[in-house]
Amino acid sequence: MDPSSSYWIELIFYVLFLAVAALASSGETAVTSLNRIRLQASIDRGDTRAEAIRGIMGDPRQSLASLLVLNTLALLGGAVTATLLAFSLASFANPYIVTFALLALLLLVQFLSKAIALRDPDATALLIARPLRILAVVFSPLVRFFGFLATGTTSEKSVDMLAREEELRLLVDVGEEEGLIEEQERD
Repeated sequence: MDPSSSYWIELIFYVLFLAVAALASSGETAVTSLNRIRLQASIDRGDTRAEAIRGIMGDPRQSLASLLVLNTLALLGGAVTATLLAFSLASFANPYIVTFALLALLLLVQFLSKAIALRDPDATALLIARPLRILAVVFSPLVRFFGFLATGTTSEKSVDMLAREEELRLLVDVGEEEGLIEEQERD
């Protein structure tokens, strides 16, 4: 077997995309599941990794958007690289089977990294805080661009205010149904 140099480059990129996909998916699960009280205790003890997590969580919408964009890019890059890698090995194995196996591995990495992060979100978040922070900064222009495309010309403040007003109305309705709020207190 004498794979070409493009094989090795594709393999390196595939492994890199696997690592980034694992980092992003475990980061998303860990950050949304971690215990905020233990995080604050770690910050109080001077743990700089906990400070990095707090930096990531400072703007939850931006952080989750960064992780989702990063994860999507890693999955797309992994899928493309898996296909290229499979066809580089076409003379040695059926490229369709190799592509399927590499894509299955990519999905398995996603699920396993989420499962590990869910089992111990605090430790996972502390472990991956710095790399996530770096990647969030690197990909922030892309995240802002996609955020602009998603929100269009609607300003975030007006969307936030509408959401808050809707939430307050829902809370008042539920409170009234539960008997916690009298009808005359509703206004």
